[in-house]
Amino acid sequence: HPDLKLLRIARFASLIVVDKMMKMVKSALINTVTDDDWNFYRTDDDHKAQVIKKLIIDDKWWDRIFYRLAFTGPIWEMLRVFYCDISTLHCVYE
Repeated sequence: HPDLKLLRIARFASLIVVDKMMKMVKSALINTVTDDDWNFYRTDDDHKAQVIKKLIIDDKWWDRIFYRLAFTGPIWEMLRVFYCDISTLHCVYE
């Protein structure tokens, strides 16, 4: 996935990038764990599959992800604007 290349560039923000990716594929993840074929994937390790399913269906878990994204969004945008090769520190104070 080309968006995962961001992890290589922005190692400091890997959690934010992963949260954004999770938000983008939320409906696909929910569809996957609620599908009848999910039983096929459970055969290797049933306990892990149940933990994953419980997390993906849990609304509080998604609320924490959305909260982190809302909280770090302005910081992320500021870093994207000011993280470059030229001096931009003076722009922060304007």
